Amino acid sequence: NLTTMLRQTLSAPVRIVAWIGYLILLYAILTVYLETMGGLTSDLLRYGLHFKMFYWLVVLAIAAVFGFFVQAGARTIEPVNRFLILFMLIIFAVLVMSVAPHINFHMLQHRYTWKIWFALPIVVTAFSYHVIIPTLKDYMGGNVKALRITIFLGSLIPLLVYLIWQIAVLGIIPIAGRFGIHTLFVHK
Repeated sequence: NLTTMLRQTLSAPVRIVAWIGYLILLYAILTVYLETMGGLTSDLLRYGLHFKMFYWLVVLAIAAVFGFFVQAGARTIEPVNRFLILFMLIIFAVLVMSVAPHINFHMLQHRYTWKIWFALPIVVTAFSYHVIIPTLKDYMGGNVKALRITIFLGSLIPLLVYLIWQIAVLGIIPIAGRFGIHTLFVHK
C-alpha cells in the first residue's frame, strides 16, 4: 500500500510531507462525497418524500452506511456495486439517447471555452482512484497486466461518460438567455 511504498522509497521528513498531502487529499475526497450525498439525500427526503431531517443527521447516516460497506470488504460489496454501476449506465444511456436528437452542436462553439479549467477540481476528485490501486493489486492477485488494463479502462470510461454528458448538457442548455446556464446559477 501507499505507506509501504513511502517507507521503502522516501526519507522520514519527505514521508511526513507526503502523508500530510495524502491525508488532505483523502479528507477533501471524503468531504466532497459526504457533502454531495448529504445534499442530494436531504433534498430527496424533504421534497420527494416530504420528510424533514437535520442535514447533519443525514450526513452522519450516509457516513455510517459507507462505513459499513468499507468494513464489509470489496468481495462482499462487489455484487451490489456491479448492479448499481449497471443500473447507472443504463439510466445514463437512456437519458443521453432521449436528449441526443435535441443537441445543437453550434451551441458548443462559444467564447467561454477557457472556463473549462474551472472543472479541474471536479476531474481531480472524480478520477482520484489511485488511492485504491494497492487494494486492486491484491484483489487481482498481483496480476500487473490486468491491473494496468483495469486502470486504463477505469480512467477512460468515466472520462468518455463525462465528455458525453458535457456535450449533451452544453448542446441543449444555452449559456445565456432566459433558460440559460447563467440564469440557472443566478436563481438557484
